Amino acid sequence: MRIRISFFLFILFLISQYAFAQDLRITSQHSEFSVSEEGKVQKYILLKSDNDLVIKVKGPTFINIKFRGLVPMDKKGNASFTFSYLRDGGFRSTNTYDVKLEPRKKNKKIDIITEGTFWVTEPLWIQIKVPEGDHIYQISRPMELPEGLILKVFKANKEDTTIAAKPEVPDIPIAPLPPKEVKKETKVIMAEKVGDRTPVVEEKKVERREEEPQKKRYFSVAVKANLLVPTSRVDTTYALSLDLKYISPLLNNRLAFGVEAGYYPLSGKGKNIDPQIGLFDYSFDITNIPIFVGAEYSLPAKLIPFGVFVNGGAAIVFSYSTSKVFGGEDYSNGLAYGYYLGAGAEISPGYGFIVSEIRFSSVYLKYDTIVDEGETGNIGGTNVYVGYKLVF
Repeated sequence: MRIRISFFLFILFLISQYAFAQDLRITSQHSEFSVSEEGKVQKYILLKSDNDLVIKVKGPTFINIKFRGLVPMDKKGNASFTFSYLRDGGFRSTNTYDVKLEPRKKNKKIDIITEGTFWVTEPLWIQIKVPEGDHIYQISRPMELPEGLILKVFKANKEDTTIAAKPEVPDIPIAPLPPKEVKKETKVIMAEKVGDRTPVVEEKKVERREEEPQKKRYFSVAVKANLLVPTSRVDTTYALSLDLKYISPLLNNRLAFGVEAGYYPLSGKGKNIDPQIGLFDYSFDITNIPIFVGAEYSLPAKLIPFGVFVNGGAAIVFSYSTSKVFGGEDYSNGLAYGYYLGAGAEISPGYGFIVSEIRFSSVYLKYDTIVDEGETGNIGGTNVYVGYKLVF
C-alpha cells in the first residue's frame, strides 16, 4: 500500500515539474523552424498572410514580441512597415517602423532557411500591456511585407517604456467578440448667423461606447465516466459521476472547492471451505454511491497546450451488498470512509473542456456476512476518468 501511494505521489511530482502557467497561449497554427542564435537551437514562428497570430492571455501582465521582417533580395536600403494588433476584436494599436536591412555578411547569429531569397531586417521589440481579465490578441502580417515576419513571444513581469506599443483605439470588430454597448448621448451645439437674427441652434446626437468589464466565472459542472480497478479482490468495473465546484478568487482563481457524487457496482465470486460442509461456491454484488468532498488546484502552465490540475479530499461511500451462498441470499449495507488523491488534464475544444483524470481512492468497509469482498475491506481503487466540463 505504501509503495502504491509513493508511486502515485511521484507521478504528481513529475506533472508539477513539467507544467507551466496557462496565462499565455498561442492558439493559431503556424510554421515553426529552428534557427541558431549564439549556438543555441530555438523555435521561431513564421507569420505569413494565410492567418493571424492568435494569443490568449490572462492579465494583468505584459507580452514582449521580438520580430524581424522578411524582404526580397532585390530591395535595398530601409524597410518601412506597420505592425498592428487587435485586442478582443475591438481595440487596435498601430505601430510604424523604418529599419535597416541587415547585411547578410553581418547576419551570423541567425541562420534562416530561406535558400538565399530574402533579406532580414534588424531585430525589433514591442511590448503589449495586457489589462486585467482574459483577452484575445490578433496579429497580422504587415501589408508592406508580403513575405511575412519571423517572431518569438515572451511573457514579461514589468513594463518597458522604450518598446511599449502605441495606445489602443476602438476599431471595427473583425472577430465575433463585441462587448455589450452602453450608449450615452452628448449634445453638440452648432450655431449659424443669419443676418441679424438670433442664431439657429441644431442638436446632433453623438453615441459613445463604453467597454463592459470582463465577466468572471465562479462555478463549474462536469459529467464523467470512470474505469475503476479495485484494490480488493473483485472485478474491474465502470463508474459514473457528477462533479460540482465553486471557483474561488484565491490564488488567481486557480483554487476550487466542490463535491462529486456517482455510482459504481462491484461483483465477485469464488470458492470457500467450511469445516462442516466442505467446499462451497459463493458470489456477491455490491452497489456503491461514492461522495468526494475536496479541493482542486490548477497548476500554472506555460509551454503545454492544455491545463493540468491536482486534487484531493475526503471520500464517503454508501454501500449495499447482496451475497449468494448455499442457494440463499444475504443482504447487508454500510458506510465507508477514506480519502482520495488525483491529478489530471483538461483541454478546450472551443466551448467547455474535455477532462481526463487519474485518481486513487481508499475507503474501508467490513461487511458482517459469510463472504467478504476482500481481506482488507477496501472498496476503493485506481480510477481513470474521462468527461466534459462547463464553466460559468
